[in-house]
Amino acid sequence: MTQHSPDAHVLIATQTRGFYEGFNPWVAAVPKFVIAALLIWVASSPSAAGAQLLALQSWSTASFAPW
Repeated sequence: MTQHSPDAHVLIATQTRGFYEGFNPWVAAVPKFVIAALLIWVASSPSAAGAQLLALQSWSTASFAPW
C-alpha cells in the first residue's frame, strides 16, 4: 500500500516588496517590539534591570545546567 503525502500549500500573507519581502510582517515586528521594550526598560532603570536579569540568568543556569 502506497502512502501519498498531502499537498503542503499553506496560504500565509507575506509582503511582496520592501524590507519584509517574503516574510509575514507580524512575525518580524513582534520580536522587534519585545527587544525595543527590553532596551527601553534597561535604559530607564539599569540597576533594577541588571538585578532582575542577573536573577533570571541564575535561575536559567540552575534549571538547565544539568541538561
